[in-house]
Amino acid sequence: MRALENSLPIEELNRVALAEGNAKKPVYQMHKWWARRLGSVFRLITLSSFIPGSIDGNKVWQMFCEGVDPGGKLILDPFMGGGTTVVEALRLGCRVIGLDINPVAWFTTKKQIETVDLEELQAAFQRLDQTVGKRIRSYYKTRCPQGHPAERMYYFSVKIAKCTRCHRYVSLFPNYELSRDEHEITAVCPKCYAIVNSKRTKNRAQCPDCGYSYDPRRGNAGRGSYTCGHCGQEDTVLEAVRRLQKPLPPRLYAIEG
Repeated sequence: MRALENSLPIEELNRVALAEGNAKKPVYQMHKWWARRLGSVFRLITLSSFIPGSIDGNKVWQMFCEGVDPGGKLILDPFMGGGTTVVEALRLGCRVIGLDINPVAWFTTKKQIETVDLEELQAAFQRLDQTVGKRIRSYYKTRCPQGHPAERMYYFSVKIAKCTRCHRYVSLFPNYELSRDEHEITAVCPKCYAIVNSKRTKNRAQCPDCGYSYDPRRGNAGRGSYTCGHCGQEDTVLEAVRRLQKPLPPRLYAIEG
């Protein structure tokens, strides 16, 4: 019996996995891969697969944190996908064989584990920044409401549908939040589309421009249906698409710069 079957420190792993899950891996910038697994989970699974089951969970966790000599263990992953098993087994010091029929999986994993000349890599980034980077950034120029030039970072848009009763366009917001942190919620006003900041402890936000009071966590659309904010008419998104006979158009309502 191995530690994987007998003494896996699940509670300790959960805390690490949660932190890792909230941070995107740099490899995601190379290519999206479906069902990518958390490295910390696979690292502990791999480690626990060659540790005797007689070792308790605290000792297993200590090995996970401090490292352990795997003794030349060989790991085979015949369907490596995004390469999580390959990368984490190498971190443990194992020998690894990874296979995949998909050339994108092979290329992505290969680039994750290749030796990199950091100075050469930084120089390449600088060349890109000074050439194609300048051209791309020229399409993302905007002006801050305070009057100075700015670069656009994110565009926020929402689908719109026409109300069958009052014939006004309805923005289909599942909620009105743009972002939140420990103390504050940034949201959009559903009446005038002004940006509103409110304390997270409050269930209501009041727009400083039009005075409208609303709950930023509750929108007018969800579970395939929506409600018109002008007359209260309810409808389904599917019926709105059928009437239009094409996808619902988007409405840009905020730009982050």
